[in-house]
Amino acid sequence: MEVPERPSQPDQPHAPDAASGAKQGAAEDAGKDARNEAGNEAGKDAKKEADDVAKTVTGAKRGADGSSAPLRARLWSALSRGRAVWLLGLVLTVAAVALCTGLDAAPLTAGEAELGAHARHALDAGVYLVAVDSHGGLAPGFPWPPMSVWITSASLRLLGVSLLALRLPAALACLAAVAICFAWGRRAAGDGFATIWAVTLALGGAALSWGRVAGVAPLQVPWLLLALWAHDGAARSDGRAATRWAALAGLGLAGACLTDPLVAALAVVPIALLELAAWRRAAALEEPARSDMHRRARARLARALGPAVAITGAWLAWALARFGAPLLKALLGASSIGRRWALAGATPDAELSALLDRASGPFPWIIGVVGLLMLCLWLRARDERTSEAATSTTTKAATDGLWLLPLQLLVGALLLANLARPVQPGVLLTLAPALACGVAWLVSAPLRPAPDSLPRGLSYACALLGGAALLLGASAALERLGVSRVNTVTLVALVGLWLWGRARGGSPEARPVLLQRAALGFAVAAYAALAVDASARRPRAPDPFAILMKELDARGISRVMVARDAELDTREQLSTYFGAAARRLPRDARLSDAPADTQAIVSALAPPREYAAPSGVEIIRAPGAVAFVGDPARVTWGDEALAALLSGPGSSITLEAEDLRGGEHGVLVEAPGDGDRDGDAPGVARAVLPGGAAIERFPLTRSPKLAVPAGDYRARFRMRGRCDGRGRELAEVRVRVGGRAARSETVRCDGGEGASERREDVSIDFRVRAKDRHVQLAVAYIGGAVWHDAIVIERRAPGE
Repeated sequence: MEVPERPSQPDQPHAPDAASGAKQGAAEDAGKDARNEAGNEAGKDAKKEADDVAKTVTGAKRGADGSSAPLRARLWSALSRGRAVWLLGLVLTVAAVALCTGLDAAPLTAGEAELGAHARHALDAGVYLVAVDSHGGLAPGFPWPPMSVWITSASLRLLGVSLLALRLPAALACLAAVAICFAWGRRAAGDGFATIWAVTLALGGAALSWGRVAGVAPLQVPWLLLALWAHDGAARSDGRAATRWAALAGLGLAGACLTDPLVAALAVVPIALLELAAWRRAAALEEPARSDMHRRARARLARALGPAVAITGAWLAWALARFGAPLLKALLGASSIGRRWALAGATPDAELSALLDRASGPFPWIIGVVGLLMLCLWLRARDERTSEAATSTTTKAATDGLWLLPLQLLVGALLLANLARPVQPGVLLTLAPALACGVAWLVSAPLRPAPDSLPRGLSYACALLGGAALLLGASAALERLGVSRVNTVTLVALVGLWLWGRARGGSPEARPVLLQRAALGFAVAAYAALAVDASARRPRAPDPFAILMKELDARGISRVMVARDAELDTREQLSTYFGAAARRLPRDARLSDAPADTQAIVSALAPPREYAAPSGVEIIRAPGAVAFVGDPARVTWGDEALAALLSGPGSSITLEAEDLRGGEHGVLVEAPGDGDRDGDAPGVARAVLPGGAAIERFPLTRSPKLAVPAGDYRARFRMRGRCDGRGRELAEVRVRVGGRAARSETVRCDGGEGASERREDVSIDFRVRAKDRHVQLAVAYIGGAVWHDAIVIERRAPGE
């Protein structure tokens, strides 16, 4: 092993110099590094400072140019990212205001009474498996499964017994349908199409006419739309997502079957036809793509139809085990399905067309059909382009789910035209989403970016037809405000020509967009004018029995007797208002003849204020009805009590306005008064306060039929009025004796245009003979603003 040669001795004295050089070199290197690092830091600082200056200058330039500041840009970016959320919130707010306000204003209808009675019977009997009667047994006249009863009874239990609780499920069902349309439209064609589709459905004639009424029909719509929308999602997805969407479609079909199995066909048939079309298109592919598409189609159908069949079958088996053959007779007998669908023949085309127009209003239904046709052409062109680009290994679904809507409209129209007579108008709610989709497709055409693969002429046609649809719909809305369609079309034509001239310098593609957006603005203005129209928002008279229904239910009163003068004609009305234990008094019976276990007696013959309730009896008053709560044997009100109050000359009775039944447009308000006369202080009065639109004549107030003793009388009507011009007629006061018109007088405004004054009592003298059975007094509205405080009936001395 060689040992390295040691340095020579003479070199040793130079070692310190070498070490010093090493240290010096290291120091120089460190200095260079420090200088470089300092230079880098200084460069970074300088660059940062320059960037800050540049940003400041840019911000100043943006501010000088009037463009958005960085904060506003970030805010707009955040809003854009959450645009779907706030758009949906805005749409649901508009829909909720339109659908859910004033639900308890209109009186109960016969169709609502049927569902309401079964819901209250279910609550009273604790039986929810099927619809039951007042005794808890099977109700043979209700030919639908119990889903509608479940939902309605749950609402009554949660919110208490009232017309609001009865009708709220229908309004919420339509609100859910609006939300599904928005979600489906956004997935299919973007926010513009989704918003217009949802708003068109929410403010259309079908939702506002039948979506706010308690019944089976409104509760079917969200289930059908859920099934169709979820099946579309399953066709667009793969793997677990497709499984979840298919299961959701099955849930929708199950809900539809438990609401009305026949209407559920409006979802089952379109889904089957769509899958058949996809199956046929898959035949053009090569293996294994064809086998994969067939497998996916079978899985979708199994997951969609399986839960519906299983849930419906389980309910039917359970119900049959308890109720047996009578249940099948109720569901399948001639009194239900046969009566509704097969035995009565086809529907006349004119009747079906009129109902479709009402459902699609204010747009004619033909606009919705044309829109769906344009949608089909659009989807066809896109599918053809997709097929040309597809390969033999393509596994993507070959058919768009929007095809389900035209198919549903076609199937529904064929069923209604050929199998339903007469048509139940509420059933058309199931066709309203498809018609609204057609309208929205036309209106939103210029708001969607047109793909290069689709014909440009198709985009132009959709834009022009959408503008025409908006003009027709807006003119129909303005027609309700007194603006003729000729004037509307003329005005819009002039504005359109002016806009076309302004757009001539731009690109030709911009012209249809400009015209369509101008028409959209015009339609929005027309709807805004319609929304503030007084006739559209005038409140209805309160339902007196609905008021008593809430009061009695709050006190836990269920054993109610109803007098014949209450004019509740059907057993279902009695049950809906007052429960399964409610009964009618015999026709000639007195109120005190009610059974001893009666908790309350309801009558339309409201006692005058001079009548004092006996000890142990409480009087609950409502406009046009009254309830006596307590021991029925102590109730003394009747013909004898009325005769005692009018026993001799100088006696009188007072019928206050809040005790009298009113017409459709009459409301109870605080009446103006100066308090300078006894009984003339401000208080509640029956009134009509028109907001500009003319109202037809109708009874403002109407007294019950009073069996007064024979003699001479004077009726004093305490009234006030305000009119638009001197000499205008305000109202007519009427007296009917023994069923015939006896006396009347017209009330005119004498204080000049716009005057508001307290009038002297309008008095009418009349005579009642022994053979006259009753007297009835009324105030008929003519025009202007009218307040009616009370009617005072005085007994006069003979010959006075």
